[in-house]
This record gives sequence, C-alpha cells and structure tokens, in this order.
Amino acid sequence: MTMEAQPIGIVRPLGQDTTFKGSQYGVVPPAVAHFESGYEAMTGAFTVADGSKSYGPVELEVGRLWYALTMLHRPSMVVETGTHAGYSTACIAAALKLLGGKRKLYSIDPMPLPQLWSGSDVSPVIEQIRMRSQDALPFIKTRLNNEPIDMLVLDSDHHYETIHAEFAMYEPLVRDGGLILLHDSIFFDGVGHLVNQVRQSDRFEVVTLDSPRRHDPPTARCPGITLVRKIRSGDVWPPFDEKARGLFVGDPNSPALVRR
Repeated sequence: MTMEAQPIGIVRPLGQDTTFKGSQYGVVPPAVAHFESGYEAMTGAFTVADGSKSYGPVELEVGRLWYALTMLHRPSMVVETGTHAGYSTACIAAALKLLGGKRKLYSIDPMPLPQLWSGSDVSPVIEQIRMRSQDALPFIKTRLNNEPIDMLVLDSDHHYETIHAEFAMYEPLVRDGGLILLHDSIFFDGVGHLVNQVRQSDRFEVVTLDSPRRHDPPTARCPGITLVRKIRSGDVWPPFDEKARGLFVGDPNSPALVRR
C-alpha cells in the first residue's frame, strides 16, 4: 500500500511530498511529520482528520524521546506493546532505519487501526503483531530466535494485571543493560504500582519523569514516563500483588501512586 493510498483513520490529509529523507537525524516519514504538525504543545493533544483532539498517541515530546533513546541505545531488537495508530512505533522505526544494519521492531496490539507508517520507507523495519501481548510471547520468542530484546516499550492496557503480566513475561528476554520504557506511569496507578515494585529490586535503575499532556482540569496528573535500565538478570520480579488487582486509573487529582 502506498503512502497516498493509506487509510486516513486519525491522519489528516497529507501534502504531495512523500519522500522520506531518512539520512538525517530526526527525520520521520512525511505522514508522521504531518501528524506532528497538528500537535498542541499546551495540552499534549493531536488534531486528527475530523478536527477533533486525540490523546491516544504518546505526546510528541515522548515520541521524539523514544527516537533519541533509540539513537543513543542503538538496539537491534525492539519489542513494543500498545501500537495504537503507530506514532511511537514510527518514531522508533525511523531511528532504527537511520542506524542501519539488521534491526527490527515488533509492535504488538490486537486493535486493527490504520498506521501512520504504512507504506513508508520505515515499514520494512516493523512487524506488526495483531495479538494481545499476553498471547504473543511464543510468537516473539520464535522471531527473536534466541537473540535478546535490547529495548522493550510497554504502553498497552494499563490495568495492573496487564502491565504486571507484560513485565513478568518480557523482562526476562531483555538483555543485561537493556532498556524498558513505560508510558502513563503517573496517570495510571496500575502502571505506577508496578513501577514502585520494580524500584524495590537492585536489578534495575529506575527514573520517572513528568510528560507534557494535561487533561481537564489542567492541574490533574500528566501521563508520565518511566525509564528502566536492566542492570542484570535474576529471579522473575516483581511478584504479583493481589492487593493491587483491578488497579487502573486512580483519582487524577490526588498524588500519583508512583510518587507517594
């Protein structure tokens, strides 16, 4: 499918220049750059095809941070859960393409949304897996062929049960020194509780940062991001906390669980 024939979905109409000049730092496919041009920095929302605001993709600043971290870390194998419309996927893939060599991004999401990167020059770097992350593990292991994951991005369902299952299943596949990136660790207490557990282990370095997006009221929690560096392998961590079962959003006007 060519860029011009791409299903619109959340994508606004694209101009004529569809050439991906991917030999320069920071350059993304035209459809992705066009999508970024609809970003509202004060709220962290994207203007989409019907003129409404979308808060589904990661903020532009986060997508570009994922790009920069990919360039810094130079992974060969990247696994992402939670593709949505493919904005973060495209940012990571554009960096992988610029790095060159044999690099692959496996992006897992059961929802069949049109993708910003479809038909672009970064498409060969990406393999989209239309499955739940909990069901995709055997498929991923086959694709890895005993190679480790260099960078793991977790941004799918934010219930504690889901994020714990993803971390427990995929973290053992991450190499020592590898990165694990999580979005929505401040807004969603399900993710925040998992992050608090991870911090208790000396196998990981962990930092949580605010991200720019604001909902109503503007004083409410931001989504937030957490960066984890795996220091070394060990026993599966963290254990499942039955008391956290069902934990999801929490009160957006109260202190975030990850910051308590």
